[in-house]
Amino acid sequence: MQRITKEISKRIPALSDAGKFLYMKPANHSIRGFLFDQPSSIIYVYKLFIPLFDEFEYIYLSLSQRISSFDTTNLRKQDVLNELLVVVKENVFDFPETPEAMHWYLNTRSQGNASVQKIRGLLMVMSGDYESAHEELLSVMRGEGHVSGVKQGVQEIITLLEIDPDQAQRKLNHREFANRKRFGLE
Repeated sequence: MQRITKEISKRIPALSDAGKFLYMKPANHSIRGFLFDQPSSIIYVYKLFIPLFDEFEYIYLSLSQRISSFDTTNLRKQDVLNELLVVVKENVFDFPETPEAMHWYLNTRSQGNASVQKIRGLLMVMSGDYESAHEELLSVMRGEGHVSGVKQGVQEIITLLEIDPDQAQRKLNHREFANRKRFGLE
C-alpha cells in the first residue's frame, strides 16, 4: 500500500504521503485525507478526519467515513491504482479545514456520538467558548457505555477550564503541535 500512497501523492499534489495514509497539505488543525485498508483481497477506502488537538495513540476512524471498497482479486496493480485515484479525486477537496467548517461537519454527524461530542467540546475550547466547552465535555464524561477511549484526556481539559481556561486552550495547542510532529505533518 505504501507504494500506492506514494504514487497517488505524486499525481495529486494537494496530498502528502504519510506512509499508511494520505493527508491534505497543509494539515491545519486536523488530518484530512485517506486511509486504505486491505485486510484481505478487499480494499476499503476511508476519508479521514482526525483533529490534531485531540489526544490519541493511533489513527482512529470514529469521525471518518468509509467511502468505497472493491475486490482486488482479478486486478493488476495499475488497475488498483487507477481505481483508488478515481475515488480520491472525487473526494479530495471535500474536507472541513477551518474550525468553523469542522464544527459544521461535526453537526452533520450523529448527535449522540460521544466522539463527535468530545471534538465539538474541544473545538469550543479552541475558539474560546469556554463555558459551552465545559458543559459539552462534562456531558461526555457523564456518558455511559463504550466511551472510555473517548474520555481520554477530557477530564484534564475540564479541570483546566475550571482553573484557567486559557491554559486549556494552550494544552490543546500543545497536543496539536505534538501530533503534527509525531506524524511528520507539514
